[in-house]
Amino acid sequence: MIFQNSNIIWTETDPQGRKVILKQATFEFHIAGADHNQSDSDFRRRIVQQARQTINSPEFIIKESSRNIYLKLIIIPYQDNLIKIKPLKVVVDADREPNEIVTWTPLNKMNGVIEKEAVIYASAETDVPNSNVR
Repeated sequence: MIFQNSNIIWTETDPQGRKVILKQATFEFHIAGADHNQSDSDFRRRIVQQARQTINSPEFIIKESSRNIYLKLIIIPYQDNLIKIKPLKVVVDADREPNEIVTWTPLNKMNGVIEKEAVIYASAETDVPNSNVR
């Protein structure tokens, strides 16, 4: 899973051509480390590939100050033959090159009200009324 440099786990390119990296230290200490209990940490480790896919093919990218929020629906194994479908939110610092992942979390609820201008990308399957976003 280590990519070229031992400090970088992986690099991905988003649909708008931005390079986004996941640093080993951020992953180990913030995303899946000391900030979380063992169960949450294990879960965040299990969805690392879904976080990567969220950067590569998000349904939306929303601009929030110096960060970009990537959103995508993901499937989460639940128990036996049951699954959950939740939006995954990946937070990225966009004020540096390459952009860096800060954290990710599946959402139980979403604030559905944002300014149209904050949506800086919407997938081809998504229509944002009165917008030139793509």
